[in-house]
Amino acid sequence: MPTPPMLPATSEENWTVKRFKLEQPTSIYDTWTAKRNKIGDLARGAIVSGLLKLSVVYKPEIVTITNPMPQFGLNVGDTILRYAYEGEGFADFWIKGRWYKELDGSFLTEQDGNG
Repeated sequence: MPTPPMLPATSEENWTVKRFKLEQPTSIYDTWTAKRNKIGDLARGAIVSGLLKLSVVYKPEIVTITNPMPQFGLNVGDTILRYAYEGEGFADFWIKGRWYKELDGSFLTEQDGNG
C-alpha cells in the first residue's frame, strides 16, 4: 500500500479576501505557532489579502472499521486515517492507499457517540 501523506500535512483553500481593510493596527509574525517572531506591523486602514482557511495536521486520527464498507474495500477491523475535518461530517481521509478529499464521513460514529 502506498505511504500516507507526510506530516505535518497542510491543506489550504485558495480563497482570498480582496481589498480587506484593517480596522485596527496589527502585527505580522513568521508563523502562527506559539514560538514565533514578530516580523512587521500593519497600520490601521492598510489593505491586505488573506488566506481564509489553513488546516495543519500533525497526527491523523486512526479510525477502526466496525462494519464492512464494500464501496471502499474495507472489512471489520481495518483502519483508515482521518485528516483535516471540514465540518458537517466531511473530512480528508486516507483509505487503502488512496486520498479522499472532503469525503462525507457520516459513516463514522465518534467516541462520544456522536456522528
